[in-house]
Amino acid sequence: MTAAALEESGTDQWRYFGTLFQYSRFDDSDPLAHDSRREIYHKIGTDPGIHLSELADATDASLSTIRHHLRILDEENLISSKKVRGNRCYYRGDTIEDVDIALRIALEKPATRRLLETLADRGAAQTTTLADELDRHPSTVTHHLSTLEESGLVVRTRDGSAIMTRLEPDIERTVEQRLRTGPAGVPGGDRE
Repeated sequence: MTAAALEESGTDQWRYFGTLFQYSRFDDSDPLAHDSRREIYHKIGTDPGIHLSELADATDASLSTIRHHLRILDEENLISSKKVRGNRCYYRGDTIEDVDIALRIALEKPATRRLLETLADRGAAQTTTLADELDRHPSTVTHHLSTLEESGLVVRTRDGSAIMTRLEPDIERTVEQRLRTGPAGVPGGDRE
């Protein structure tokens, strides 16, 4: 007789018996057998770089419950986390793509998102041109471009005395697609 059947029989003596057959890190039980944990794992797989609060919103679970399941998934090496520009991002352990996570973070922040949008629309541009178009001080634009360059999202090259910035060729198509769909797959995202 299974633990579930014993619990359904209505006798209180079997009330805690079902917990004996749940996940344990000390045996070979499947950590994805738990519905909430499987849902969290699936959400991380479909949305790499997702944050804790976004997971809580997507799964309707409390933050403490999400943390508990994330800890188990991490102990089993099914997921990993990385702090990117102040945000703890979660991704599946078998699909680590730092550029994807960096892109997601950049698209969530209005200043870097506008820079990426402008570069996607116009192609390579000088810092002063971008600053004028975005109505920002050139030093602010330079700061954001340096961050994007460190993340591998843009390339800055010298053209005579000018420094030209363009999207990294390997991710240009990805940037354009994400700008159309938004950072979380919502059409249009928060684009004006």
